[in-house]
Amino acid sequence: MVKQRKQSVEYRNVRLSIETYKKLDKYLLELIKKKGDRHISLDEAIKSLIEASILLSQRREGNPQKY
Repeated sequence: MVKQRKQSVEYRNVRLSIETYKKLDKYLLELIKKKGDRHISLDEAIKSLIEASILLSQRREGNPQKY
């Protein structure tokens, strides 16, 4: 049975393996260098990865629209 979740929660904890965390941290450093902003959070890095994934899948489908 799935636990019911409140809709008004602003943050949720996510559990990552250490290997995944290290990869995410490496990506975060690359993103900081690319954007020149030292105040990028892990949340922003994950959003960037999700956006890139969506854009890539849209290009593969022949639909290069922004969401």
